[in-house]
Amino acid sequence: MNIIKLLRIELRKTLSFIPFWVLMGLYAVVLIVIFSVANTYLSDTLGEASTQQLSPLAFPNIWQNLSWFVSYLDIFPIMISIILVGNEFSYRTSRQNIIDGLSRTEFLVSKILGNFIWSLIPTIILALGALLLGTMQSKSVVNANPFEKIEFLLAFWVQLWGYLCFVLLLTLWIRRTGFAIVLFFGYLFVERLFIVLPLPAPYENFLFLETIHVSLTSPLEGMSIENTEFQTDLNYFNTLRGFIYSLVYLGLSYLLLKRKDL
Repeated sequence: MNIIKLLRIELRKTLSFIPFWVLMGLYAVVLIVIFSVANTYLSDTLGEASTQQLSPLAFPNIWQNLSWFVSYLDIFPIMISIILVGNEFSYRTSRQNIIDGLSRTEFLVSKILGNFIWSLIPTIILALGALLLGTMQSKSVVNANPFEKIEFLLAFWVQLWGYLCFVLLLTLWIRRTGFAIVLFFGYLFVERLFIVLPLPAPYENFLFLETIHVSLTSPLEGMSIENTEFQTDLNYFNTLRGFIYSLVYLGLSYLLLKRKDL
């Protein structure tokens, strides 16, 4: 299997697709806005707790705070993935790829490579933005370690990667872009209802949305009124559990693609 060849095929399809550039442009604009307002919003929300040592965009707090804010933009890579995979079936390019010599496995790998790129690019942008803003905001913070709590960047990537693997399975099953988008949001709405309901803990822990969000939570949720400290340690077990979910979705995608006609 020639990974470079599959990657080139996927990039050729993507870069020639105008809605891709539109969505990426919107993503960039909104990301700049988030970077601009994050400090003001968190500072106002935390009030007096936002001291130099608890500055929301200073090291090391920036890794969790900014990752949580930017995670709300996951919708852009998700939409890109759904549209690109859905177009394979709408325009029958998936069948043409098979006729041209690609196996079903290679076709799936090309989509996985695409999703990996759409998860990696926002993660890299987030890392660069956090380093830049953190450096600017940490000048007055004594002994600031720029790489402390950088593990929240991993949680950000696992969350986005899990979403992309989920919508890949969903779109391969539905094969219609519009229906896949509606079903995705419908699923998130239904699962959110289950999370709000008082379900027993063992059942709640197996819900996809709860699993994938448990590692990257709001920076305000762990605040203690008594000592204004934050519970900001990353739970690696929960992060691993979210990654395992993504592997399950990829496995199901493989089985689905093997069984269904293109």
